[in-house]
Amino acid sequence: MRRLWVVLGVALGLGASPSCQLYTAIGERPLVSGRTDDGVALDLAHEPKPIVLFFTSPHCHPCQAMYPSIAQLRTRHVAARSRFVLVEIGGDAPMERPATIGPDVELLSDSGAWADCFELRYAPHVTVVAGGVLLLDEPWTGAGMAQRIDRVLAALGD
Repeated sequence: MRRLWVVLGVALGLGASPSCQLYTAIGERPLVSGRTDDGVALDLAHEPKPIVLFFTSPHCHPCQAMYPSIAQLRTRHVAARSRFVLVEIGGDAPMERPATIGPDVELLSDSGAWADCFELRYAPHVTVVAGGVLLLDEPWTGAGMAQRIDRVLAALGD
């Protein structure tokens, strides 16, 4: 398993500094934390709720195509305890909420630090963390991805 130890102090759009101590593989604990655009703490290693991170980019058409799927996933899991976060890579200011994702999805404008923590090279990408453990970390390929996320969350009782 590869590990990359890094300490990042790159400022996000609202001045929140993400912290990343290691890139981790499936089944390991990602030590990544920061704040959403609304100032809500996001700590992947200690968050009791499952977290689904959708990495996107401002001018990425495949990213925009996944927004309706994000909304459908959130609708299916609305009574659940999961947090859904749309992470805009390259966002130097708080991102505007895409109309197609709905109000229950949290937003995080990322200057690149969150993407660096997960060694992302392209978007769209999805990451699922639960109980502080990385369960899914792969490119959003469209077909079947929503069902894969559903299965991961269902296995958690969510």
